[in-house]
Amino acid sequence: MKAISIYFSLIILAITQVNAQIAIDGNNSDWTSVPTIAIESTGLTALKVYEDATNLYFYVEGTIGENNDFYIDADNNTSTGYDVSGYDFMFQNGTLYQYSGDGTSWIWTDVTNAEVQWQATVSFIENKAPKSIINIFNGQLRVLSVTMDASWNELSKIPASGTPALYTSPTAALSVSPATLSGYTYVVGSGPSSSQNFTLSGSNLDGSQVAVTAPTDYEISLDNSTFSNSLTVSYSGSTLADTTIYVRLKAGLSAGTYNNELVTCDDNGSAPDVSVTNNGEVTSATTPALSVSPTTLSGYTYVVGSGPSSSQ
Repeated sequence: MKAISIYFSLIILAITQVNAQIAIDGNNSDWTSVPTIAIESTGLTALKVYEDATNLYFYVEGTIGENNDFYIDADNNTSTGYDVSGYDFMFQNGTLYQYSGDGTSWIWTDVTNAEVQWQATVSFIENKAPKSIINIFNGQLRVLSVTMDASWNELSKIPASGTPALYTSPTAALSVSPATLSGYTYVVGSGPSSSQNFTLSGSNLDGSQVAVTAPTDYEISLDNSTFSNSLTVSYSGSTLADTTIYVRLKAGLSAGTYNNELVTCDDNGSAPDVSVTNNGEVTSATTPALSVSPTTLSGYTYVVGSGPSSSQ
């Protein structure tokens, strides 16, 4: 393992996370939609970082030398890790190391396992590390990539200034539409109400399923047939596609209003919970009644022997 000199400052590029399926297979077509966090015109020309629920992926393209390092400041803290740059991890030619020195000494521990992957070509390098090893602290890390010749002489680096590029994890989010459902109703003894529905979706998620919970007086369903007090919506990757949730006012309720009751959605990860407000009413039964009008009829008459009278 070879030591090189590293210099530190800070570069930030605004990026937007996309949904990609990255495979470490020597084919970089799956990186096309991933934004760059650093760009240079010569040498190493593009640096990218991607993450899903379980792994971090690193990519560099350009003119690739015989030896290559990726330096990673996983906690975005220059006071920890190697030297003034604060690097906590290093990929070197496919081996993943964690810094274990005193801040100035070149001491690294091999933490490579079966989940760590690396592919290098003459024009790009891609690698993967599980989040169980490299854990992003507060959603940010910094990366510098260096390529060298067979004698470990530096050919180029990205960013070229030696400034590590900042990567920020995308914000996990759940979304519901609409946020309020109103107009549930039935007459006492004839429930449940007709159902209404909302759409649940999510992006940049890091859990595995969304728990949807109904309030006391409502029930929910995925198929508008079988209703219950709670359900789960599973997803893979980091995106939950639009999913329809049906809601109805439970049968057996007393007459009254059932307003501001929340159906809650929790992804069991870092996305904030979201909810849908429900407003409904159970009305009293109407007492059957007969009515007549007018209540008096007068003036019936006929002469003896010529009846009946005319009708009214």
